[in-house]
Amino acid sequence: MMLIPGPVNVPISVSFEATRVVNHRSDEFRRIVASLESSLIRLFSADRVAIMTGSGTLAVEGMVFSMTRRGEKVITIPYGEFGERLEESLKRRGVEVFSYKKSPGSTPSLGEIEEFMDKHKDADTVALVHNETSTGVALRNLREVAKLVKGSGKKFLVDSVSGFAAYELYVNEWGIDAVATGSQKALASVPGLGFVALSKEALNELKGNDIPHYVDLALHLKFQDKKETPFTPAVGVFYASYRAAQLMEMEGKERRWARHEASARYLRDIFKKIRHGEFRGRK
Repeated sequence: MMLIPGPVNVPISVSFEATRVVNHRSDEFRRIVASLESSLIRLFSADRVAIMTGSGTLAVEGMVFSMTRRGEKVITIPYGEFGERLEESLKRRGVEVFSYKKSPGSTPSLGEIEEFMDKHKDADTVALVHNETSTGVALRNLREVAKLVKGSGKKFLVDSVSGFAAYELYVNEWGIDAVATGSQKALASVPGLGFVALSKEALNELKGNDIPHYVDLALHLKFQDKKETPFTPAVGVFYASYRAAQLMEMEGKERRWARHEASARYLRDIFKKIRHGEFRGRK
């Protein structure tokens, strides 16, 4: 599977499930809603996962608007296009943003993050991008970053739209409050759903009284308690994403992470050899 910036190639069984059209208030669809969330909870190692019909950007904005309040102080460290987009979403939410910009292609070190947090001790939240799709670099030490952030008493919000299912990630074990992603990336489903995984602590932080309904994670979870969705969903994408989640569980998330890491190393090695004139390919 080639993990490109856009929708990835998906297994045939996932593509087939995407063709299903059923009544979204039927018992059959309720079963899929419940099954998809249960599977995602295991894959994220989270307490709940809000499922939203839309893109990964919708998931990020749902996380931002539901997990922060207007006037709250938030630290963010953009290091590419999607970090800039996260910063813009925070500003649109009306929070006070403290931004430490890195040059595209670089990532902040643990020391830089700690130093910037020390300058803004009164900040309530830290929001970061896990994998920066625009430049192909990632925070490979997310566990240590989470430990640092939570150790300071701050909330930790992560845009892992292109990181989830590709890199090691545990919401509860690492103390992350919320992680946003999309169906069309390393989960290997078709486009159309956004997911926001939440810890138990995060569930008590949801702010839904002054935000648009569509980005209100509490509203989505309220309907998911009834095995439903608050608005007309992308029915086929629910089926496809459940199949994709089943395949990932069958493979094992740790094996999925290791497979992507091995494939990435192999591809990079070939490009290095091509660059140095060492790769001739097969005759």
